[in-house]
Amino acid sequence: MLSPSRVGNFTSSGIVALTTSGKTKGSFGKPAFTYIEKKNKERRLGRRIEKDFDAKPTSWGNLIEQRAFDQLGLEYTLCSKLTLAHPEIPYWKGTPDAYKEVEDVLTIADEKCPYTLDSFCDLVDPYIEEGKIIHPALSIEAVRANHKEGETYYWQITSNACLLEALTGKKVTKGELIVYCPYKSELDAIRDLASSAGESGANTKWINFADDEALPHLIDGGYYKNINVIKFDIPETDKEFLKSRVLRAGELLQNITQAE
Repeated sequence: MLSPSRVGNFTSSGIVALTTSGKTKGSFGKPAFTYIEKKNKERRLGRRIEKDFDAKPTSWGNLIEQRAFDQLGLEYTLCSKLTLAHPEIPYWKGTPDAYKEVEDVLTIADEKCPYTLDSFCDLVDPYIEEGKIIHPALSIEAVRANHKEGETYYWQITSNACLLEALTGKKVTKGELIVYCPYKSELDAIRDLASSAGESGANTKWINFADDEALPHLIDGGYYKNINVIKFDIPETDKEFLKSRVLRAGELLQNITQAE
């Protein structure tokens, strides 16, 4: 049987591929067809194509995600262990990190804990062109222009907004990209966290033994803040566009029944 969650389904983390266009107006671009075919391969295999791995960037991000969340405030609800499924489009899934509700308006949030300082800076710095600031720092426009995964992050959050909206019946009009890099003064606490996590089998022991310069961190009292919240509106037009793309791509998914 196919997995009820991510295997063979479009997910928020990869859905940016479906937003690409070909030469003909309204057509899919090559990344979209590659992504659709990947999902069909998973459907034929009945399992994920990629293997799980414990590379340093992944284990680092997974470890300090909770630490970042703890600094956000009680208004946020952490949901990074829960996969959402669109109630009307069963092959559309997503796993948001957190959300909050203010006066019946939902905000969807995604946390990024970059392993490289280059990546961190590209997320929180302004977009500058020919010496002029085009988009200010902490704007989603700067992220989309500066960072190699900027479009991926934007459409990931937009996709999760669509899913949460469909499931709750409440409007999700706001998105937040939360970028966290610890101060140097936080590293000892993170090492203690890594040591405890390692006892449960998580591949984080390398963090416990790494020296300060081997771990991404910021200088206390320096230019950058450890927690950076990039807030933005999610236009209805973008949600409608993404839904239409998912529906069209769904027509190209194979309906596979695995042998018992």
